[in-house]
Amino acid sequence: MCIRDRVSTQSTWGRNFYSEMLGYIALVLIPLIAFGLRWFMQPYLNWRKQRAGTKPEVLECITKSGRTTMKEHLAKNPGKKTHLSLVIPAFNEEERIGVMLTEALDYLLNQKYTYELIVVNDCSRDKTTEEALKFAKYKGNDIDLKVIPLPRNRGKGGAVRVGALAAQGDYILMVDADGATRFSDIEGLFKAMKESERDGLGIVAGSRKLGDADVELRRTLIRKFIGLVFNLVVSVICGVKLKDTQCGFKLFTNKTAKLIFRTLHLERWAFDVELFIIGNHYNTPTREVAVNWHEVEGSKLNVVSATITMIRDFLLVRLLYIFKLWNITDTVSVSF
Repeated sequence: MCIRDRVSTQSTWGRNFYSEMLGYIALVLIPLIAFGLRWFMQPYLNWRKQRAGTKPEVLECITKSGRTTMKEHLAKNPGKKTHLSLVIPAFNEEERIGVMLTEALDYLLNQKYTYELIVVNDCSRDKTTEEALKFAKYKGNDIDLKVIPLPRNRGKGGAVRVGALAAQGDYILMVDADGATRFSDIEGLFKAMKESERDGLGIVAGSRKLGDADVELRRTLIRKFIGLVFNLVVSVICGVKLKDTQCGFKLFTNKTAKLIFRTLHLERWAFDVELFIIGNHYNTPTREVAVNWHEVEGSKLNVVSATITMIRDFLLVRLLYIFKLWNITDTVSVSF
């Protein structure tokens, strides 16, 4: 074989080798890219799927009187008004919800205003519903308490949405079932609401990051780093300037809650940030108030994976609003 033929053969072999390598790389990369895009777009895909449903889920309501549908329950109390609605999202909280309800009712029984408690059971696998219903009668008092069991797990945001849209109070307090925030701090939220509410609109968020907040929290170095990244994304990307968007102790006027939760797209941990984005659109007066907060054992949250998911959701929600795939005028049907 002459030198020219040998060089030509080697060149052909080299091209074939690189072509095969590129083919193998493509076989690996294309599925990974497709998987990554699907993961990134998952909240949008879930929302589209929910919107495409032929009819909304029929939601039930359980009280001390028995079980009925939410639509029937509300029809029995048309135009019912109460001063405060507590919306309590709960997932596998049988061991913690009793402590929270005890503290809340010990406080509320000493107030002159009316109130209702709405526990939204996010498809728990334990006895969360049974534990909550024990408080329908408390220290000899009949308590306006209802449990809404969701037929599928929606996430905290989805559970809060259902409770807020079912609430009949002039003011609606979103409060976590773990009892991490001292309930009597609601007084500070009401005071701030009275000072800032305008045209029936207002949000007051409990904050663990203001200077006078009393917070008991054991934070590792990785948690501190995640917190810095989290706050940077929320402030710069999403345009939400609060120090603490994630504290599960927020007070809304009824009008504000109905506007926000009929539009809300995100149903899992990042929903708090979107609700402030929607609130900003309506020029809703928003305040932060320091609260007393302590870490409660038994959390179902994996901090690292939840933070990665939330940052993804923050980026996605911003992009979807920019490109008009999500709009403030969007609504989600609820069957009541």
